[in-house]
Formats: sequence, structure tokens, C-alpha cells
Amino acid sequence: MKGKRKILKLTLKKEWFDMILSGEKKEEYREVKEYWMHRLEDSSTAMFVINYKKFDLVEFKNGYGENVPTMLVECLEINHGYSNPKWCGGIEDFFYVIKLGKIVETKNLKQDEKPS
Repeated sequence: MKGKRKILKLTLKKEWFDMILSGEKKEEYREVKEYWMHRLEDSSTAMFVINYKKFDLVEFKNGYGENVPTMLVECLEINHGYSNPKWCGGIEDFFYVIKLGKIVETKNLKQDEKPS
């Protein structure tokens, strides 16, 4: 990929990190709140039209600090939609939905955590 890649950086609990790492979880969810609106929507659009920011990758970290488990995953698209309850702690609600593609890089994983 030429040029600088645009990366959305998110921190996850181990349960969700492991589900994405295994390939089971294909979406990540964020609440529809002003904080996420500023991070995920392009504010230069017309009223009542939502354009989402374009990200090439999502960097997921499991915890805070320098040497925590990390993975880069393709960001296929961002939109609004209902969550899959098994990927969202049993909650089915309206969220920002970040659709995920393949894992392109991992760092600081233990041997038993590495994707097959």
C-alpha cells in the first residue's frame, strides 16, 4: 500500500481481542455518542447525510502500555447498525459498526495466542 495508512486505534478487553484474533468476531462496536461521532464521522458533510471517515486499518490493543498484545486488522467499512449479541456481551442495540477484514500484523502475543 502506497502512502501513509490511516489507522483507527482502539483498546479492547481480552475477551473481544481474542475473538477477533481467532477470526470469530468480524465486527467491533462503539456507542452512538458524541465522542465516537467525532472520531468516526466526517464532519464536513451536509446536514442529515452521514459520511464515515475512511480507515485502512484498525490497531487493536489488549491493555495499555508499550508491550501489550496488539494486532492490525483491515478496516472494511464503518457504518451504523445493530450489534450481534454474541459479539457484544449479550447486547443487541444500535451502534457504530466497524467491519473487519483480515489480520495483517500481530505483536507481543504469547505463543498460544498466535492466529493459526
